[in-house]
Amino acid sequence: MLIRPFILAAGSLCVAGASAQSSLTVFGVVDAGISRYSTKSSAYGPAALF
Repeated sequence: MLIRPFILAAGSLCVAGASAQSSLTVFGVVDAGISRYSTKSSAYGPAALF
């Protein structure tokens, strides 16, 4: 019965990811401009800004 907690955890991660995705769209646009000058930015994405 270890599957149910895993599904709940995965579900909460999906919800958190969906809400974070909308707030990171601005960072994604900024990162697209930065990635032209930095390969690290394109490798790590918006998370590299934090």
